[in-house]
Amino acid sequence: MTYSAQEYSATGGAPVELYLFERGVASWRYTSADETQIHLDHAYTPAPIERGSIDDIADLNRRQLQIDIPRDLAVVQQFIAYPPGEVVTLKVFRSHRTDVDNEMRVIWVGRVLSARWNRAGATLVCEPISTSLKRTGLRRRYGRQCDHVLYGPRCGVTPATYRVQGTVAAITGKQFSIAAAAGQADGYFNGGYLWWQLPDGRKDARMIIGHVGDLVTLAAVMPAVSVDDAVELYPGCDHTISLCDSRFGNSENNGGFMFTPGANPFGGKTLY
Repeated sequence: MTYSAQEYSATGGAPVELYLFERGVASWRYTSADETQIHLDHAYTPAPIERGSIDDIADLNRRQLQIDIPRDLAVVQQFIAYPPGEVVTLKVFRSHRTDVDNEMRVIWVGRVLSARWNRAGATLVCEPISTSLKRTGLRRRYGRQCDHVLYGPRCGVTPATYRVQGTVAAITGKQFSIAAAAGQADGYFNGGYLWWQLPDGRKDARMIIGHVGDLVTLAAVMPAVSVDDAVELYPGCDHTISLCDSRFGNSENNGGFMFTPGANPFGGKTLY
């Protein structure tokens, strides 16, 4: 029997599903089968995974896919205590054991939004990729401050030019002591980022919300970071034309409208 024949058969189906989680260059592969499955030369490890139904309905908020998964799997560890700094994507493949053509089909593609914890394990709440295509995107606003993302394509500032490399001297919660940070004025790194390398070679980041002397305070805790680890600091921006020019020399790319009149010409006043 072919894949389609078994998929729509009342009794002839023998489904097997594969779950591919990816975060940057890292990936985790699991299968609902009771033995290892090979797909495109990659092994998928058996795991007691159970998913909800895949619905194609108009309400975007009801298209979420929930996956019950053991909490000791490596992909679940990415969500313990804090959300990961990068998007975790998910592809679900489906085949049938008795399919003579060994056809494997992609039945769902999306990303993991969050994790909920329970006694038995964890529930990953996922969103299909179609929601990003049908949801209204952010629109630019008319205002004095720049609305470009710092170091983004519209901003145009090269991060490597302003990178400050340092070593962690002490850690207290979300506050890090980094001697290299003291080389800049207080607040220089506010709104910027701290990057570090994870044990598997990937890099992750946290936003800097406070900088005084050699102390840097992050917006969230950092995983797998210890004293004497190397980190990278990048300065922040308050999105004003003055700081954009003095710190980055990037005023020509500033996205703000600094000459916006203070009075609204449509406010009913006759004199300005």
